Amino acid sequence: MRNHRPFTKKQTSELLSNPYVASVTPCQIYYTLAFKKIFWQLYTEEKMEPEDIMKRLGFNIETVGANRIALIPRGLKIQLDDYGEFLDGRMQMATEATRQKNQQSVSVDQQISD
Repeated sequence: MRNHRPFTKKQTSELLSNPYVASVTPCQIYYTLAFKKIFWQLYTEEKMEPEDIMKRLGFNIETVGANRIALIPRGLKIQLDDYGEFLDGRMQMATEATRQKNQQSVSVDQQISD
């Protein structure tokens, strides 16, 4: 479990004002699909450092936090490995996970009936 300090109301408002933020919980930031694509391109193709990317995309580094920023490339890589693409924010990931789980149970049911 990550031990991130919760965002204040002011920090939450600041984060939500950034067009690349899909949603914010007390301890997590969910980024838009556009953010993920831009971040990944700048990180992998232009070899920019995560902190520099965040600054370019209008984020306050102190608000986001160095630990969260350092984890972004790893999170995006996991998402690409798991889904083959980036998903928008939090809801699409939950929807996709549910869809995949349902497909797996259908496959098991089909195997049993075959």
